[in-house]
Amino acid sequence: HLHSLGHRRIGYVGKLDDDRFRAFRLELEQRGIPLRSEYFLETPFGFAGGQEAANRFLALPDRPTAVCCASDYTAIGFLHPILEAGLRVPQDLSITGYDNLPESSLIYPPLTTVDVHMEGIGRLAVRMLLEQIRHPSDEHSCHTLSSRLVLRKSTGRAVS
Repeated sequence: HLHSLGHRRIGYVGKLDDDRFRAFRLELEQRGIPLRSEYFLETPFGFAGGQEAANRFLALPDRPTAVCCASDYTAIGFLHPILEAGLRVPQDLSITGYDNLPESSLIYPPLTTVDVHMEGIGRLAVRMLLEQIRHPSDEHSCHTLSSRLVLRKSTGRAVS
């Protein structure tokens, strides 16, 4: 989505040793977008982590035009200092989250995010746990659930 909006300087906020970050890096590599380590802001999940990352982001001499946050709460925390500093979202900076929490549609601007279908994950986890209890010697299974991009107003065309 960000690539299609012309973003080529894309940052990441979250844990740098998890699957979300690995998928983010792989996507940048596959699209030929330069990997710039100064754009990868290690922070714990959550509102406070997002605020901390935003303050480090604001100190960068050459900032990304878009930032992917590893969770909606992190993105919401990131958004506050950005707006307080006078930057406009999405005109100056596009921000995305992950989880599609109800709060992501209530903030301003409403957050573009990834809906991972938490209810489906919960149901599958319970089903797998019950199967493991019933048949403890069976091999573990791996499942992939679909996700979808929820487009809202926190992303827009890249600025130069």
